Amino acid sequence: MSSAILNKLQELQEPSGKHLDQVAITYIHDNSLPYALVKQVQVANAKWAVVPRNGAASLSQLNNIQSVRKVSTIPAGIDSATTNRLNMALLGGTSYPVLTAVLGVAAGLGSMGAGLLFSALTTGISLTKTSRRVLARAGDEIWHVEEIGKYKKLATYVSSFILVDPYRKQAPGKGWLLHESRDELILS
Repeated sequence: MSSAILNKLQELQEPSGKHLDQVAITYIHDNSLPYALVKQVQVANAKWAVVPRNGAASLSQLNNIQSVRKVSTIPAGIDSATTNRLNMALLGGTSYPVLTAVLGVAAGLGSMGAGLLFSALTTGISLTKTSRRVLARAGDEIWHVEEIGKYKKLATYVSSFILVDPYRKQAPGKGWLLHESRDELILS
C-alpha cells in the first residue's frame, strides 16, 4: 500500500539549503499548532519518526499534503525580541568576517602558512553566512508552508517559513524563503 501512495505523491524540488538557527525558529514557530500535516511518534529505542497526521491513506487529498498558513505578523517597535533575533539570524549571526580575516593574516605572518590557511577558511565560511539580504520589519508576515511529496524515491515532509511584505507582495509564494527543513515520512 505504501508504494501505491508514494507513486501518487508529486516530486519535490531540490532542497534550498536555507536554515535558521533553532532559537530563531522557536521565535517564529506557531506553538499552538507546530505541524498541520504530520505528527511525531516514538518508535523503537527512543527514536522519533514523522508520520502523516491523518494516516497514510489520507495523502490522496490535497488538504492532507499541503498547508499554507500565516503564523504571525512582526510586531512594531525596534526593541521587539522576535524582530531582533530573526534579523540577527538572517544576517548570519554576530561574527565579523572581515575582522577575522585581518587578524588571521596577522597570525599567518607570525606562524606562516597555518594561520593564513585558517584565515582564508574561516573568512570563506563567515562570508557565506551573510548571503541573505532580507531583513524583517514591523508589519511583515511570517507564513508556514508545509508540503508532503517524494524526493529521491522517499516520502518527504517539507516545512518552510516565508517572510512576506504584505504591502508589496500579495501571496506567501512571492515572499522570501527564510528556512526549510525536511524529514523522511513513514507511510506504514
